[in-house]
Amino acid sequence: MNVLCITYGLPYPPHSGARARDFFLLREIAKQHRVTCACLLEQPDEARQIAALETFGIRAIGIPPADTTIFQKARAFAQHRAVRRPLATFDFWNTRLYECVQELTTGESYDIVQIEHSFLVPYLDALPKSFRGKTILDLHNIGGRQYARLAALPLSLSARAQFWLKARLMQNWEAQHAARFDRVLTVSEKEAAWLRAENPALRVSVVENGVDTRAIPFLAQSENRAKLLFVGTLGYAPNADGLQWFGAEILPQIQRTIPEVSLQIVGRATNARMRAFSDLPNVSLAANVSGLESFYRDAEVVVVPLRAGGGTRLKILEAMAYGRAIVSTHLGAEGLDVRDGEDLLLADTPRAFAARVIELLQNRAERERIAYNARQLAETRWAWSHLGTKLLSIYDELAAV
Repeated sequence: MNVLCITYGLPYPPHSGARARDFFLLREIAKQHRVTCACLLEQPDEARQIAALETFGIRAIGIPPADTTIFQKARAFAQHRAVRRPLATFDFWNTRLYECVQELTTGESYDIVQIEHSFLVPYLDALPKSFRGKTILDLHNIGGRQYARLAALPLSLSARAQFWLKARLMQNWEAQHAARFDRVLTVSEKEAAWLRAENPALRVSVVENGVDTRAIPFLAQSENRAKLLFVGTLGYAPNADGLQWFGAEILPQIQRTIPEVSLQIVGRATNARMRAFSDLPNVSLAANVSGLESFYRDAEVVVVPLRAGGGTRLKILEAMAYGRAIVSTHLGAEGLDVRDGEDLLLADTPRAFAARVIELLQNRAERERIAYNARQLAETRWAWSHLGTKLLSIYDELAAV
């Protein structure tokens, strides 16, 4: 088959959840089929990684973000609305990417065109009327639900208003526009059920997020007493909120029982508030690191104190693969088929969260039991090779229709 994938950001290196999903699934597809990836770059310098991506058999075309004046942006916004494109997609609209997709699909025949995330749905219009392949929309999360949760967080009034507006703009439109595709993918059965309830006519399949269990070693338990680890993009509002909640309401409770406890934060796109947070006693911050294994090796417990977000957390899967015991909120582990007390520990209040962290820090045997269960589950359920096979079977199913 000849496959075209349209992404936001070059999916290499896979240093965020969205890029990891894009890259590892594309890598699996490229083992059996021809793959072209048309990418709307977040930053122009991402183009330097195109050659590295192509070593995996993925032809990549990077379109840099448009450098526009306020007047040009206003005119583009008017044009966007004139053709009735969804408002929520405006920040992801790039005429050059549209023309690139148009040129690619006019110049050669594609069996599958896959669009990553609902924000890129308008590029479906670039396909020629003669297109005879199948189309797939891969929803990394349900944007409307995600923004509604963000609007409920204790953020500034302007931030909450911004998220509320985005939630309103996206209300129900993802289910509506998904109907234009031959198949819709979600990362969990919970989100698939939500889509089917909104639009029973949709053909929805679940392809979960995964983890590279072949590359990630199962680490022995750390000898560093009472070291906690948080990994995540700090510019992402749910991560920033979760960390601040953890630092203000949970960490002090842990410190009263285990004074020597420390927290290592590893993240990308730091801001002033996060740097200030890292100035707290026994809290350290490592930004834009090249590798994570050493941080997982030193940690005893991974914390996922999220109170908002969507999709499923690849960082939980990564921690499970490394063999680290995890304490998460229920929302942080949402969409993952995990067992509380067996594969990880779950808690939603500061008191309960602190108690479960303390429980693991004081009981090495329990940490080892949960870590072993987590690694086994990661290997059997969430290896990218398994999920790639699942996606390829969907391709075969669509091609047979």
